[in-house]
Amino acid sequence: MSDIVMKLMAKTVEDRYQSAYGIQYDLEICLGQLQKTEQIEPFVLGQKDISAKFQIPQWLYGRDRELQVLVEAYDRISRGSTEMILVEGYSGVGKSTLVREIYRSLSTLRHSEGRVQQSGYFVSGKFDQFKHNVPYAGLIQAFQELIRQILTEGEAQIKAWKEKILAAIGSNGQVLIDVIPEVQLIIGAQPAIACLAPTETQNRFKLVFSNF
Repeated sequence: MSDIVMKLMAKTVEDRYQSAYGIQYDLEICLGQLQKTEQIEPFVLGQKDISAKFQIPQWLYGRDRELQVLVEAYDRISRGSTEMILVEGYSGVGKSTLVREIYRSLSTLRHSEGRVQQSGYFVSGKFDQFKHNVPYAGLIQAFQELIRQILTEGEAQIKAWKEKILAAIGSNGQVLIDVIPEVQLIIGAQPAIACLAPTETQNRFKLVFSNF
């Protein structure tokens, strides 16, 4: 029964039941075994589970090499390396799909039997071809996702992040808040920043962003 529940709750649509009849058939097998032997022996789920709709699986094909490169990078990072990965390519070639697939692959690796689970955050950002007027848009998007993940943690973890961030950016917290408003939910309101000439303002932003 637990296997049936897990199949119903599968993360990817393709791994879930595709029809009510498929669930009914498996439940009837369970009921039949219980009535005969008072126990349920393992059996292959979904043997009669056929979707009435034509569905194209959302799996990624032909990108095994790229996936392997990303998994290897994750292994290095989990051992203490610091890296940033950029995925480039023409519009529509599957960059976003590749990133989603690596997240799914890493989730599978972390929860696979016998593998040491590694904690961390997985974030991604996209440099949109139609948003060239927004500097660092992809990085900002990734950091916004990171902040949202941090905010789901306990009070002690959020406090620890607050101390780390403030230690890194000093009195320039408002510079960060101006581009990533969500960070204020962690570090709180910050003092106003001094007005500088354009070049100095840009340099200050680069310094704060790099430290962050």
